[in-house]
Amino acid sequence: MSTEILVPVDLSDHSRAVADHGLGLASELGGSVTLLHVVCGDPPPVSVVDYVGYPPTKEAFEKANQDLAEFAASLESEGIDVAQVVATGYPATAILDRIKAHPPRMVVMGTHGHTGLTRLVMGSQAVEVVRRSEVPVLVVRARETMSAN
Repeated sequence: MSTEILVPVDLSDHSRAVADHGLGLASELGGSVTLLHVVCGDPPPVSVVDYVGYPPTKEAFEKANQDLAEFAASLESEGIDVAQVVATGYPATAILDRIKAHPPRMVVMGTHGHTGLTRLVMGSQAVEVVRRSEVPVLVVRARETMSAN
């Protein structure tokens, strides 16, 4: 059985908490972490329907690699092997493709906690991965920020 923990990250503020959970589990299980960042291409100025599957530019892909490397370097991995992979496409599909091609022990991913209309319109990458994954998925929910009013 693989000891790899796959940690998809979107490089948002919440990604650090997700990566920290993945690193903690890898430390406990004696495993490694693979950070996966998915790049969607900029749509051509046509229509939303044509957007699906549009490949990212070379510059966008290179920037994603650089941003992921900086993110990985900022983590406190303390002896845990951390690999970095940038994929292209629809995030849930790219994550599931990675799981199928390189089955990890588990996946640790975040959710932004969208509900109602936002979830209906935007969909939920985490829900789709949980439903279709062949390995366990731990979902780390984004903490809701509270204003000090």
